[in-house]
Amino acid sequence: MKLAVISLGCDKATVDSERLVGELVGHGAQVTPEANRADVVLINTCGFIDAAKAESIEAILDATKLKVDGAVKAVVAVGCLIQRYQRELEQEIPEVDLYLGFSDRTGWSRNWHDAV
Repeated sequence: MKLAVISLGCDKATVDSERLVGELVGHGAQVTPEANRADVVLINTCGFIDAAKAESIEAILDATKLKVDGAVKAVVAVGCLIQRYQRELEQEIPEVDLYLGFSDRTGWSRNWHDAV
């Protein structure tokens, strides 16, 4: 599986993304810098200020467009924005295959494999 990672927000988000990627690479994922060449796009969102929320939602929508166009197979959104607004996002952007807040980390691996 080819994985594209978009990490938004603070340094903590970058570290969290690196941890997630490390686990996925350990399970055979190959990271690609080009979202349109990935099987799965993982967006690590930020939900603290309005500009960061808007940037995160835009990144999610861009990734779902790639999915609708057939360029990618799945879109996964994680992070602070998801932690705070998961229900709303699931209703507004159902094209996302998996939403995980970081409090869901204990089950994220199982959920990840079920979704993608």
